[in-house]
Amino acid sequence: MSQTYVIKVSASVQEQVNAKDRRTKKLVLTEIVPQDEQREIVRERLKGRGFTEDPADKDVLVRTKGGVVERVDLKDLTVEATVELEKTLERERTVVVRGDRDFENPDERRGREQQNLEKQIAITDEERAKAQQALQREIARTLDETEEERNRELNEVVREVYAEGLKRKAGRLGTITEMREGQVGEDYELVIKITE
Repeated sequence: MSQTYVIKVSASVQEQVNAKDRRTKKLVLTEIVPQDEQREIVRERLKGRGFTEDPADKDVLVRTKGGVVERVDLKDLTVEATVELEKTLERERTVVVRGDRDFENPDERRGREQQNLEKQIAITDEERAKAQQALQREIARTLDETEEERNRELNEVVREVYAEGLKRKAGRLGTITEMREGQVGEDYELVIKITE
């Protein structure tokens, strides 16, 4: 009489797929006060908007907003917006096989079934590529959707830097007798009257 056996074999696979993209801009500032002073004004304005100094480099300010990491390098006045995403691809499967001890060794059969199962559930290059493309589309969409707000905020920072630079320059030229500033829609007006 033959002896039958039942083997339960399980396998799982898990793989991370990462994608990253960035957009870079350069801030071009007309020199109103010395460049170092102007950069410090930029630093103050950005810190007021939630940016913090990068512990590795005090001339780099960083902020994460809406999944976008914004990085401003004060040395070369570059602004970088980066989005990085990852996705876990995973599969798990269990099979039950029956055999006869008279015809094969259960341990050998278990090993073969384990190898076969691992091959069957392996993540393919095509699946990785599709996941990567999906992540890239999501990253591009995030960067596109947040770009207008990022640009608007950068324009406001530049305007504030110019306004503060003009105020400081005017104070160095003489005594400020009158200063008015206001904004109507997109137009900003700064009037400074000085006496020498």
